[in-house]
Amino acid sequence: SEGFLGRKMKRKSKKMSNQTYFVTKENANSVNATKVSIAYLLILFTAFFGGWAFIFFQQTNGKYLCAQIFSQLGDAALPMLGTFTGLFYRHEKRTFGRRSSYRGAGVDDQERGPLLAYCEDEMRWTLSLTEDGGVWKPCNWTAASSESESYSILSTTSSPWV
Repeated sequence: SEGFLGRKMKRKSKKMSNQTYFVTKENANSVNATKVSIAYLLILFTAFFGGWAFIFFQQTNGKYLCAQIFSQLGDAALPMLGTFTGLFYRHEKRTFGRRSSYRGAGVDDQERGPLLAYCEDEMRWTLSLTEDGGVWKPCNWTAASSESESYSILSTTSSPWV
């Protein structure tokens, strides 16, 4: 015996390569096979794109963001900042720069109070005070993070705020 790659194997390989196969028309209806393949492809594409679109719209609406955050602000730069330490709740309806905003605990839309939001003009997250009547101006800030394009305020925790 000449092992796995010997002459006997070479002869059998040559015989197999010269073999011809006949396929009947019933087994090789390529038009139907193509239609089925295209249908499967369209179904899979639609399912994957639909799932992606669902998750995308959930993300843009802030569904996966924290509903509440705890902020602890020091009073070294500005003594009044320490009074804003506490819980901030995600504002369900109000966004700034396509980013969710957070308002202080117990503050409704018509009251004055702290607001954590994104100032698109300065490209930074800010802490601002709302004015009477619920006027929200995140670019009129009391404290601000360093420049950030992040959609989550939690990414600014390690950067200095001014």
